[in-house]
Amino acid sequence: MVPNADDDALRERSTDATGSPSGAPAPRAAASDSTSTRSPLADTAGHAVTLTAEPTAPAAPAPPREPATRAAQRAAGHARSADLSLAESEADARAQAARSQADRAQTSQTATLTPGITADPLAELSRPVLWAPPPKRRRRRGLIWGIVIAAVLLVAAGLTAFLLYQNARAAAEANGVAAAASVEDYFTAIASGDAARALTFVQGAPTGGLLTDDALAASAALAPLTGISATADPLWGDSGQVRVSYSLGGTPVTATYDVTDTDGDAVWTIADVPEVQLGSRFAGLPVLLAGVAFTDGTLDAFPGTYPLTMGGDDYTVPADAAVTVTGPEEATVGPDVVPSLTDAGVQAYRTAVAAAVNACLASRALASGCGLDLAPTLSDGTTLYDGTVFRTLTLEAQAGLTAIVPVLDPTHPALAHGGVIGAVAAAANCTQGQANGECDIVDAPILAGATVDLTQSTPTVIWQ
Repeated sequence: MVPNADDDALRERSTDATGSPSGAPAPRAAASDSTSTRSPLADTAGHAVTLTAEPTAPAAPAPPREPATRAAQRAAGHARSADLSLAESEADARAQAARSQADRAQTSQTATLTPGITADPLAELSRPVLWAPPPKRRRRRGLIWGIVIAAVLLVAAGLTAFLLYQNARAAAEANGVAAAASVEDYFTAIASGDAARALTFVQGAPTGGLLTDDALAASAALAPLTGISATADPLWGDSGQVRVSYSLGGTPVTATYDVTDTDGDAVWTIADVPEVQLGSRFAGLPVLLAGVAFTDGTLDAFPGTYPLTMGGDDYTVPADAAVTVTGPEEATVGPDVVPSLTDAGVQAYRTAVAAAVNACLASRALASGCGLDLAPTLSDGTTLYDGTVFRTLTLEAQAGLTAIVPVLDPTHPALAHGGVIGAVAAAANCTQGQANGECDIVDAPILAGATVDLTQSTPTVIWQ
């Protein structure tokens, strides 16, 4: 509060009762002498400052004074109150200025309050204000865009791969359908007896063997080919396999064929036609398959069943002998098909053997062949003379020669073997000790079995 004129008049009228000359300031209370007002403030730069209210200098000790009048005491009290009010007003003004500066500082920058510090600026101005720059916002926009672009590219790549796969699969499925159709057409041509058309579905278009209309007709007469159905999985390249099922003479057949698109023109062909192997049981024999003779032991053939017969008059097979070709693999004559001699073949054998026997019997030599050779010196020391030997068949041998039944060698079927014919009587000029004469030979060799190759134009007889 501000002192007024009345207070000044009272101060001037003060007398020695106060112990101070007139117009001098009255002594302040002891409490005011030792009290200072400190106000923490913040300067404009944000630093903490302390404003201290200057203490009023203590008045010099007053000399002993006489009691003052009541009016003088009231005037002195007013003076002291005025001084205190002035000091408080100055402190309030400074505190207000400090608060304004603190508000401006908080408006211009962000202060970080330490936990435990109150928000009252007057209570906290004595502490240093900790300041930190505001945290930077993370730049997430670029990362988000990168993720979005990567996701779009991934989806695009997946979609492209899916479309490419779908296109490739569609092409593969079309290839499978085309390949199956080719194999089905191949079998349809075979079933209809059209060898030329069937060969258009085979790589290299082979010829010869059983790849003829006549052979197909012979096969169809034995076992018609019906119920053709071909399927294939998707073919991803220029080669693959086709499964075909059909009925051959009423017997279900399933086979798998290798197919190839050689020129990339969606024309699928079968790798090759199968072969029929003659087998060792017919080696060297005049075998016919559907009327076609084997030349080197093999014949190319379409799927089917072909009748097997023998050429010439000497060999035969069962009437129902046949070779069945069911797939692309080679086929052989079944184990139940065994060749044998015909009656004519048996007679041819006997005739060849009889001729050989007669030639041997006519010989006078010790070594006549036919297994009837004699040694020049017998075991008892008797000497036989070459060119003097006489040989004749016993009745037993004569019967055996006319009744012999040859069989074909299973490992060499061109050779026919016969059993033992019988004993032969033999005599020759001899010397026994000091005596010379004609000796009947005891235990002379017998006619053993003969082997004849009837495939030769002139059958050859080989004696055991």
